[in-house]
Amino acid sequence: MLEAFVAGHHAGRNLYIWGGDDSEAAEAIRRLPYAALDVTALAPDPTECPRPDAEARALLVRRLEEALNNMASSSQPFAAILIRGAPLLARYGVGLRPFYPFVGDRRLILIAIPRPPFPNELNNPPRGLTFDPGRVSAMLEDIAGKDHVVEVTER
Repeated sequence: MLEAFVAGHHAGRNLYIWGGDDSEAAEAIRRLPYAALDVTALAPDPTECPRPDAEARALLVRRLEEALNNMASSSQPFAAILIRGAPLLARYGVGLRPFYPFVGDRRLILIAIPRPPFPNELNNPPRGLTFDPGRVSAMLEDIAGKDHVVEVTER
């Protein structure tokens, strides 16, 4: 589906999760005019939210929606928005809902989620740590749908 969008346009909500490095995600959409949004720049300062969970999540969602709205209403049209720093979304429990109003037939959002190191790159993992690459993919497929998860399997 991502290839179909890059080749032309694909009808529907084009929200994709990229399981791999954000530079590889940028390469996948390089033919499209795109902008990048680093979620870490939107993170609430701990002094802004005395109770970090609910208040910080609400503040992050509000900032994310404002940033996406500014990008969508920009005088320079973007066919794609690459989201960097996505692990912060998981930290604050922000789902995919804030992205839906900004995707469609003519704009896609690609959320880059860095993959954990491959097992042979783990040096002395903590006791009891197991790595199941399929588990991460299955979780993302449950959230976004199988056709909306793009995985990088080779390095």
